[in-house]
Amino acid sequence: MKISISGYIAKLATKMAKKELKEKIIEFLKRNPNPSDAKLHSWAEKNEFDTHKVEALIYEIATDHVQKKAAKKELKGFVTNIEKDTIENKNFRKVLYTGKHSQLVLMNIKPGEDIGEEIHESIDQFFRIDEGKGKVVINGKSHALKNGSAFVVPAGSKHNVIADKEGLKLYSIYSPPNHKDKTIHKTKEEAEANEEHFDGKTSE
Repeated sequence: MKISISGYIAKLATKMAKKELKEKIIEFLKRNPNPSDAKLHSWAEKNEFDTHKVEALIYEIATDHVQKKAAKKELKGFVTNIEKDTIENKNFRKVLYTGKHSQLVLMNIKPGEDIGEEIHESIDQFFRIDEGKGKVVINGKSHALKNGSAFVVPAGSKHNVIADKEGLKLYSIYSPPNHKDKTIHKTKEEAEANEEHFDGKTSE
């Protein structure tokens, strides 16, 4: 097989650049545990780093940490009546279980409220509606929601979930995790005022 020297050098340079960026991110996180999105983006822009690459590498670093931790012990898993939990949930957001590759979260969206338009660059997200009506908007396209509706938002997609006059009760699965384990936000306002992200710590 003929080997392209220029191709090999380019590949090696890319690998070294990624390793160097990852090391700088780890140093930043050691100095700034659980930084807000604004602080993270400000640091990335100040150092002329691609914010999307920085976010992707943070998830990679967190996943590596979780995998090493999980390998040391036998996991028990999580079993519950998810429909009952979802309908009885009164919190805007409640993290039920966090694994190394996914996270189970309950949400209660009040009548006329929404989760807020957002994009998760490196996370796929599954939703299932157990009570109420509303709509989901994914990259500008709207879909009606009711009890039993389910949908997936691929990573990198702009989306919002909006409740009508009945409100919405749902659960969501993030892959990989997005929030700190055991996070509870009673209201949307509380969630917006307390930015937090998955820090590598799982439920077990």
